[in-house]
Amino acid sequence: MDVADPASVAAGFKAVVETHGRLDILVNNAGITDDGLILRMPKASWDRVIATDLTGVFLASQEAAKVMVRKKVAGRIVNITSVVGLTGIPARPTTLRQRRASSASRKPSRARSARAASP
Repeated sequence: MDVADPASVAAGFKAVVETHGRLDILVNNAGITDDGLILRMPKASWDRVIATDLTGVFLASQEAAKVMVRKKVAGRIVNITSVVGLTGIPARPTTLRQRRASSASRKPSRARSARAASP
């Protein structure tokens, strides 16, 4: 599954539901490193990291929440990030931004999913 591609994510969740009938948990753990000094990093590298590490979390969480609400499952969404999100690496822009944003999204997505799936 390419977590940065909405069609691939939707197809992956469809396959899970067809195989297992429901979804109880999503663990967002996909991440890539294409890091470099900010002065040398091409925008394409930035875009690739953000698409996987942030957009991927959003797309997978969105699809999981749709399945959980539709199936009336009080499931869980867990986002795993890096300790680097708290401290960063000097002059390496992607490590701090994407991991901190992903960490910040963790609590609200879990809470909204649990409320939405409750009867």
